Amino acid sequence: MLHNVLGLVVTVVAVCSAEVCRLPSRLWCSSRKTAEDCQVTQQCSAHDWRHRAAAPPVNLVLYYETLCPFCKQFITEQLYPTHIKLDKDILNITVLPFGNAEEKQEGNKWIFTCQHGRSECEGNLIATCALQTTSFNSTAYLPFLNCMETAAHEHVLWPAVIKNCAVRNHVSESDIKSCMTSEEGNELEHEMGVATKKEGVEYVPWIVINGQHTNATQEAAQEDLLKLICQTYTGPKPQACTSALATDLRVSYKHPH
Repeated sequence: MLHNVLGLVVTVVAVCSAEVCRLPSRLWCSSRKTAEDCQVTQQCSAHDWRHRAAAPPVNLVLYYETLCPFCKQFITEQLYPTHIKLDKDILNITVLPFGNAEEKQEGNKWIFTCQHGRSECEGNLIATCALQTTSFNSTAYLPFLNCMETAAHEHVLWPAVIKNCAVRNHVSESDIKSCMTSEEGNELEHEMGVATKKEGVEYVPWIVINGQHTNATQEAAQEDLLKLICQTYTGPKPQACTSALATDLRVSYKHPH
């Protein structure tokens, strides 16, 4: 079953050849390069990267791994708090749990090796299965992932984390565990890896805003994501943005004594 990881409605009329684009359709708009390789730039641009009369949401794609301390900090201190303050029609979030992992195929199964060890590979798979279990609905999966990252550390006991975070955030513990042992879950984690490699991720967290990754937006997102999204969004500013930008203006125009 194909789910839309990006949370976008994209009508695809181009046909991808196996040699050019090996990704499922739900990942074709994860970056501009991927869209170009899959020959759907026009279709993706209509929804992601071009300003329209009715302002589109700011699209944020996060590539991360579950035991990376900087990823934990970004998710718990920037991404999730900003998600709470802004509606989906202002900020559309996609997460891909894979990061600096490597993979190899043994028979019909993918074997993963992760930067922070086996526990991180397990955490990545839990996060990926949480995406699937919640039908890739960021409103449903982000509270779970935030709960995961709050508890994440070198010696984390993931079964207890799954149980606690599932109960607290109304996500099916049994569905996540079933996914983790299934061929579909294994293949989905592989797809996360393919998309991560295609994006050319050099470090994590790797943050893409409206199809583009730059050093400037990366630094701005990690320092104050709410401010960055408010500045990037082209529609009428919601109250959360008005307050954040007003505070910034008061600092900018403060006269010296």
